[in-house]
Amino acid sequence: MKAILVIDKAESCTGCLLGIFNKKWFCLATNKDIDICDRYNIPSWCPLRPLPKKIKHKDEIDYDYGYIDGRNECIDEITGEQNGEEKLL
Repeated sequence: MKAILVIDKAESCTGCLLGIFNKKWFCLATNKDIDICDRYNIPSWCPLRPLPKKIKHKDEIDYDYGYIDGRNECIDEITGEQNGEEKLL
């Protein structure tokens, strides 16, 4: 089973919520040690991926059987937004 955790992606391992320092840098997401040289960058093995951006309707040619609407609604559900505005729970 997979799950989604929505966090702000950091610029480096040192600013990441999943990177910790306890005598050495360690990634909680992958259970890997972070090389001292890599801690100020994002290593290629980082599992965090940016959330895709919403697609804007440009014209009728772009509209593909609700694909755009479905994609945008899915992104809204993940981020807790509704039409670009935060949902009230």
